[in-house]
Amino acid sequence: MALIDVEGVPVHLRQLTLEHLMASKESIQEILTRHYTRQLLHEIYKVFGSAGVIGNPMGFARNVGVGIKDFLSVSSKGILQSPSGLFTGIAQGSKSLLSNTVNAISSATTQFSKAAHKGIVAFTFDEHTTNMDGQRKGLDSGNKGLVNEFLEGLTGLLQSPIKGAEKHGLPGVLSGIAMGTAGLVARPMASIF
Repeated sequence: MALIDVEGVPVHLRQLTLEHLMASKESIQEILTRHYTRQLLHEIYKVFGSAGVIGNPMGFARNVGVGIKDFLSVSSKGILQSPSGLFTGIAQGSKSLLSNTVNAISSATTQFSKAAHKGIVAFTFDEHTTNMDGQRKGLDSGNKGLVNEFLEGLTGLLQSPIKGAEKHGLPGVLSGIAMGTAGLVARPMASIF
């Protein structure tokens, strides 16, 4: 679940208008269910396309599309004003296209790195970093720095076998060593992301 990160997805469901309906409760439920299920199926690609783990390609396309639209509309308005307006319009449109493209690339990279960070933290099953709900506690890897995260991972490598032994005996020691080693590698990687 840590890899599923979807924000700001523009899902639009069309309304259902029923006039002078005389039907049973079950029939109305069936009509509503069928209509909104169909609407959701038509919009589900937006949800999957906005997943952070793949860099939010829908957001990328939306941002680049805005840049292209601005480029074309400002350039066409410039040509209608005067010949020199064409060059001004192309310059302004190019600026918008460039800024929206850079924004799209930056946003996609950020979404991907946030999803990778969440995946690494979830992979290490770090109890100090996440609580039972998976929400972040006071330790924030991005602000602690690479050296501190390495030291935290080293501490986890030393503490995990002891905690495992207390809970499960010898098998707990082995799983604690594995989890501590994973944390030693993953915590600095999460900090880098």
